[in-house]
Amino acid sequence: MSIIMNESIGAMEYDGLINSAYPADVIHASLASGYGKLKRGTLIARASNGSLIPWGSDITDDLVEVLTVSNHQATKAQAGLRTALLKVFALDFITETLAVEDHKASITVVGLNKDTLVVKYGEDTLSLTTDYTVSYEDGVLTITLVDSNEHYEAEELEIKCFFAETFVPIEKTTDYTAAYESNILTITLVGGSDYYDSAKLKIVCPYVYNEGTIAAANLILAEDIDTGETPGSTVIARVYRTGIFNRKAILHDPKAVDGINDVTKEKLRSVGIYLNDSISI
Repeated sequence: MSIIMNESIGAMEYDGLINSAYPADVIHASLASGYGKLKRGTLIARASNGSLIPWGSDITDDLVEVLTVSNHQATKAQAGLRTALLKVFALDFITETLAVEDHKASITVVGLNKDTLVVKYGEDTLSLTTDYTVSYEDGVLTITLVDSNEHYEAEELEIKCFFAETFVPIEKTTDYTAAYESNILTITLVGGSDYYDSAKLKIVCPYVYNEGTIAAANLILAEDIDTGETPGSTVIARVYRTGIFNRKAILHDPKAVDGINDVTKEKLRSVGIYLNDSISI
């Protein structure tokens, strides 16, 4: 059953979604559950199994993986990556100048990897065991100078230590370079970067997709709806099946990184949905 466009949809104010004074049909539709909260204006598509899903949600999820670094380089064999949109994260670190008391210096920081600790006195880099020992318990890092080393009487020490699992984004060219050949992604850390000695890298990269082969859009959500977090059921929602709409007000799954292009616009036109950029009267 269709509903005339001027029927009240909740208690909403004009939001620029509808782009014409011409009538548009609102119908009830059974959306697939498991997509969380969807906003009015979300583009809906019919999947190959007949279920109604947010447009773009059937695109393969981004590759998210933590890679081990060897000789300042990490690799991942994976076909179909869209490496122009690659994001790279390295392990975060601390740098501190610590006061030495009774030949010991300590700092409290949770989550460090003590095996990455570098200790310096002035321009000299101290050697573990020969120049100092280190313990790390309950988040307290303690450096003890060895009495036989020449820096035993040092009054302060400079340290750098990476975290074990805390990642921060790093910059292409400045911190790393990336190559993708024969389906192998190679990330090389740049010498001189603060992250050159990161033992791990985290990558986030979308896959290449073809707008013409993902589920075709055929409806627009007319009201906010909560589809829940659990898939396998349906949720009744009001949707527009025809009409003229503001393209800039249309929402979709963020995996569709290229947005709505001509392929989808043409499919929508074929079912009576038109997307414009300016207000029509």
